[in-house]
Amino acid sequence: MKVITEWNPHFMVDSHEMGALESYLMDPPRQPLNPLFPKKNLYWREQYGFDQAAAFDAHGWSYYAKDWNVDFAPIYNASWVNFSGGAGILYEQAGVSSAAYKQETGHILTYREAVHHQLVSSLANLHTLKNNRQEILADYLADHIEAVNGDGALTGTFLMPPHPDRARVARFIELLDRQSVEYSFTREYVRITNATDLFGNKTDHLELPAGSLVVKSDQPFRRVAHVLLRFDIRPDSNYLKIEREELENHQGSRFYDVTAWNLPMAFGLESYWVDKISDLKLDSEQPQPAEKNHDWPIKPQYG
Repeated sequence: MKVITEWNPHFMVDSHEMGALESYLMDPPRQPLNPLFPKKNLYWREQYGFDQAAAFDAHGWSYYAKDWNVDFAPIYNASWVNFSGGAGILYEQAGVSSAAYKQETGHILTYREAVHHQLVSSLANLHTLKNNRQEILADYLADHIEAVNGDGALTGTFLMPPHPDRARVARFIELLDRQSVEYSFTREYVRITNATDLFGNKTDHLELPAGSLVVKSDQPFRRVAHVLLRFDIRPDSNYLKIEREELENHQGSRFYDVTAWNLPMAFGLESYWVDKISDLKLDSEQPQPAEKNHDWPIKPQYG
């Protein structure tokens, strides 16, 4: 994560292997897809996949897309590229752990052939990147400008009051640093209205003490911040209808990965989100604990 966010790649491949009886899986993935992916990200992932498929067609090789490949949880190598303005794709080659493997079709898949598939895939991807260089760079720049300016649908501020377990907070902050998520700390008490807590409860009035952690949306890696700190990321409602139909027909879930996550909840940290907030006096460094002058935590007044 740290290397990716420091390097800022425009394209990344998770070049993988799977069961020996398979053929070859490539992008694009299928629903459910994370709703925080920008449209341009999905567009370019399709272009890489289409060009890769054309290269396989030229050799007469078998392949498939979508089937089981979903991309909902931010848990894969390419996730940080996809949430930071670039395009990260997955492909899976039927694994050959020896010189050759006889598949159910009777085809003898050799280790040499498996390597050849991966090489042709990578070269096809690089040609897509080269042939669309200017547009890919322009889309990457536009996405970051929009993020820094705070434009678009991803808005608001996440606020987390101090926690008595400073070691736990330090580990949480270390994770934010590793993923290049920008944050700061309040210098003084903050009064906020219309905030939402981890469990979806709305608060009419809330006071947070000095030293509260603040993560704003107007930053280069705002999608990374939102995908890790948001309280309830849901798949597309149209997909849920498909999921329900398949479950009722005893076909099993289409989900391949986890369906829920939230870093503040995982760390046991109180957290709030507010869409709009007045100017805050902020510091880049976490303040040292002062003498306790107030009872804490202050209970929010729920409306």
